[in-house]
Amino acid sequence: MKDFKMSRVNVYTILRDLVFNFWVIVLAVITGFVGSICYYNYIHKNTYVSSMTVSINLNGYTTEATALSLARTVVIAETLDDVFQSKALMDVVRKDIGDNITGTISAKQLGETNLVRISVSDISPEKAYEMLVSVYNNYDKVTDYVFNNVIIRTVANPTMPTAPSGGISVRTTSILWALIAGVIVTAIIVLISFMRDTVKNVSDVENELNTKLFGTVCHVKKMGHNLPASKRKLVVTNPLVGFSFANSFRKIAVKLESLRRTKGINALMVTSVAENEGKTSCSVNIAISLAQNGYNVLLLDC
Repeated sequence: MKDFKMSRVNVYTILRDLVFNFWVIVLAVITGFVGSICYYNYIHKNTYVSSMTVSINLNGYTTEATALSLARTVVIAETLDDVFQSKALMDVVRKDIGDNITGTISAKQLGETNLVRISVSDISPEKAYEMLVSVYNNYDKVTDYVFNNVIIRTVANPTMPTAPSGGISVRTTSILWALIAGVIVTAIIVLISFMRDTVKNVSDVENELNTKLFGTVCHVKKMGHNLPASKRKLVVTNPLVGFSFANSFRKIAVKLESLRRTKGINALMVTSVAENEGKTSCSVNIAISLAQNGYNVLLLDC
């Protein structure tokens, strides 16, 4: 893998690839949106939670012993979670409402207090509520064997859940997944554009082709078709081609003069790997630039 070089980052190439593959990004966004809707409507199962709150109290403590009582009840509340999730309580609930139990029981201490929230989670709000009511009616059959002199009082009665746990909005979630899919595909296109082993700028010519760059010819936009043919020729003597285009060939001509003096090179071949890449235009303009500097030039079109 080639080392990362900032010269490889070409904004024009990246934007061109993004525009060319814009339909892929749109398709990814649509797929993410539709796929998310299908998942939440047909595959995902919402979870409903029915809950109640109980307080843990000790029997027989006087007002003077309130601090000690609270300290002990807090410790008991910490272990109540294991009791409510025990197999013994599940067996009692199963015997009460039948074997078709799909929900789960949990208990959570509310801070460092003697309050415990007991919850039942199920895919059906009715089943969650029914199971919690059974826990409410039968928990003493298990807790009385575990804790002595403990009174469990109900602070908040079981409630029927009216909405799924978490409050997920299918529309909002689908839009979010659509945006994520679009961002991921866009990032992949940008990464592929950066990693593609092609010439993206002038500095890449020597790095990618393993050769020496002799000169760079500036791009000229196509001139209007309403101009006569003589005015649309891409030659350095045409004032409409612009200074940058003409100056590109003047620089090449200067380099060729230097090669002639230092290495005795008198012949130059212009070629390319495909048709219509500008071989004739380059040859003619190099010949004209050399001729303008006083050299006798022979141009052969083979």
